[in-house]
Amino acid sequence: FEKEAGNYIRKTKDKLAGMLRTEAANLFLQARKIKDVDKRFEALIAALRLLQQINRDYPLNSIREKIEQNIEAVLKEIRAIDPAFED
Repeated sequence: FEKEAGNYIRKTKDKLAGMLRTEAANLFLQARKIKDVDKRFEALIAALRLLQQINRDYPLNSIREKIEQNIEAVLKEIRAIDPAFED
């Protein structure tokens, strides 16, 4: 029973991580369409924070590597606006 419960919990956390990743991806795509630099920067920061939250809240998620790649992509866009950005 414990093993089944553990599997269910892991699958649920993976599903939540995936849903949040989709939300972050939508923010990222929206940000790329925004012409106002300040608003684009804000949307990119929101996407970055959400991606970081996923790996912080669900550290053993099965899409962690993909999320890390997404974080790097978002950071690249942020640094195109602010080269001195440190996270």
